[in-house]
Amino acid sequence: MVAKANVAGLLVLIAGASAMFAGACGGRQKAKQEREHTIKEALKEKEEQSLCGDWKGNPDMEAEEIIGMGSAVPNIRRVYQIYQGLGDGGAQRKILVCREIDTNLDGVKDIVRTYNQNGDPTLEKVDTNYDGKIDVWRSFVNGQLVEEQIDRNGDGKPDEWRIYEDGVLAFVHKDRNGDGKPDEWQFFNNGKLERIGFDDSFEGRVTRWIRNEEELPSVASSQGTDQQADGGTGMDVSAADAAAGDGGPASTGPTDAGGKGQQAAAS
Repeated sequence: MVAKANVAGLLVLIAGASAMFAGACGGRQKAKQEREHTIKEALKEKEEQSLCGDWKGNPDMEAEEIIGMGSAVPNIRRVYQIYQGLGDGGAQRKILVCREIDTNLDGVKDIVRTYNQNGDPTLEKVDTNYDGKIDVWRSFVNGQLVEEQIDRNGDGKPDEWRIYEDGVLAFVHKDRNGDGKPDEWQFFNNGKLERIGFDDSFEGRVTRWIRNEEELPSVASSQGTDQQADGGTGMDVSAADAAAGDGGPASTGPTDAGGKGQQAAAS
């Protein structure tokens, strides 16, 4: 009888331990599922954020999702403003007002460009290092790049300003000490660096010039100067625009206000 009682007690202990183990495993599994759900929801919310603004639910706006080159899912979004013609038989018009692209295919848009009613680009914002923060701002006039502002130290504010004339780099102003004011001025002639002025005292005036052609390239290189229209920021924006069917940073944008070239972008 004693042996049977011991066996019965042992079985009870084993059953209890098994139940506790199963409960612990179930708890860990539930916690894991909850974490995965939280992560998925966070990613979903991040993916649904649009750089093109609040177009969802607006009856006068329409979005188009496009699969760009090299992507298996839509990574380009075009947002159109819809204009209804006068009268019952008035034809409806769609004008491209914004385009955003996920260039590194991580599910998050990292470049956005806005357009005027003529289909010309007006402003472009880029996250070049994919950290979720805009670090390049480009301004256009009549579809042509006129100014580029770059945040190189990651504080959310521009510390380099690039001025273009007729689409060609003409001036570069840099803030080297982070006070928000230029203290280095680079001058270009037909896109070629001609001279550099430095404000070494940070008092708002040039205290040193470099004009020697032999010194200029090395100085420009050490200061991170890049004469390309993408600002030397590491993102092939022209390729991204080509994938979207739009023009490059210094071009006139899409072929028309309706954004032709969509088939090419989707191919």
